[in-house]
Amino acid sequence: YYEEIVLLLPDIKQLSLYFVGPEISVSTHLQSVKKTDKVKGWFYKGKLMEFFREMGIGLNQGNTLLIGLNTGLGMKHAGLIMSWVKDLRFFLKKKFAIIFTSANDYEDLAGETHIMNEVLEANYIIDAVKNPFCGMTRYHLPEKEETVLYLIPF
Repeated sequence: YYEEIVLLLPDIKQLSLYFVGPEISVSTHLQSVKKTDKVKGWFYKGKLMEFFREMGIGLNQGNTLLIGLNTGLGMKHAGLIMSWVKDLRFFLKKKFAIIFTSANDYEDLAGETHIMNEVLEANYIIDAVKNPFCGMTRYHLPEKEETVLYLIPF
């Protein structure tokens, strides 16, 4: 996807992407990947606040856009919600812009909207919009990784 970002933002001089989360593998923790002269990515295994405290690399509201990629925050799982709330409150209070993507518009989006409105009292830059791009999802049956289903919504 790095190459696609450069096509989308042809005038960008330098873009650093930081992939942060507890699901990052131990083998890629603190590793970097340079895909183009303009775009470089880093991986950090841990929570967002830990990343900001440990790395201390000068990320601020003026040079940082936080993006939550299908976080599951709206899935009504109390442990997952609580794992996000402290970090999100901090970044919202500091006026960081945050974008969330959702896997679907019925459960995830509804749950995330509830969390943003009722728990975090977040202000919106833009309301949720339907993704205009078609995509593909790869699934396999539980405990049968050799079976693969491709879902292509239109």
